[in-house]
Amino acid sequence: MRRRIRELFNREDGNALVFTALCLFVFCGFVALVVDGGSLFLEKSKLQKGVDASALAGVQEVLTSLSEAEAIAKEYGQKNGYTLAGAEVLTGDNFVEVEKVSEVPLTFAKVLGFDLTEVRAFSRAEISGTLKKREGIVPIGIKQEEFNPSDSFTMHFQPGNGENASVKGNFGFLDIDHPEHNTLRDKIKYGVTMEISDDIYESTETGFKWGHVKQSIDYRINADASEPHCQSYETADDSCERVIIVPIVETYSDVNGKSQVKIIGFAAFWIESLEKHEIKGRFIETITYGEFSEEGEESDYGVYGVRLVQ
Repeated sequence: MRRRIRELFNREDGNALVFTALCLFVFCGFVALVVDGGSLFLEKSKLQKGVDASALAGVQEVLTSLSEAEAIAKEYGQKNGYTLAGAEVLTGDNFVEVEKVSEVPLTFAKVLGFDLTEVRAFSRAEISGTLKKREGIVPIGIKQEEFNPSDSFTMHFQPGNGENASVKGNFGFLDIDHPEHNTLRDKIKYGVTMEISDDIYESTETGFKWGHVKQSIDYRINADASEPHCQSYETADDSCERVIIVPIVETYSDVNGKSQVKIIGFAAFWIESLEKHEIKGRFIETITYGEFSEEGEESDYGVYGVRLVQ
């Protein structure tokens, strides 16, 4: 009898079954990790791209309206498949933050008792830097000392008026080369590429050429006729044709005929009206595309870019 009991305890027939069960359990854990882990990674990536898009879209509007910035951020959330509540979007004078938590159903991990898990994404977009280089610049040079943001401003092109008077053959226009646009009319209408650099100076354009100016400015005003937000400087932005980016000239002193002037910055000007030899409007702050310097590198004239900082 004792011998039989000893044999029963020494048998190993059931060990394989126990070992196999343990291996299956571990295997299921690995499958859950791979499959559900992959799903979580994809959802995290999708969610992060969504909140980044919302933050970048929203920050474009902070200079105009914080409520509009929040609304745009939420709109882009919907476009990316997410509903953003008010608490998930935070706006400030120069930033938009978006945070979203999404619940992801699990598949194989249910075997281990996990049905859902959360993924979180956070993004902050800020206004950053000042414009250094961009295409679409309108080559009407504004004297540095004349620039005064937010106030009414008149670009005078009348003979005998100011430093760039016609007695010197200059009226504030710049002669910038362009591969397709050869006339001042087309350069004002469509813009040219310009940049700021210590070793770059631009030539002045001689001659009045008011007909070119009038045709191109009329074109820009008429192009915005169906755009309500472009009709006021308070709501107009870089999407408006009547908002032009113009170069700021260090000085027109000693300019006579074809002369070299230094560009020290760029400003955005909203065109209110066109009258005889005058363009009336206001300088505004705006966000646009292009190459930007770090904040403080160039003079700040209110034309900014945006960037993701988190």
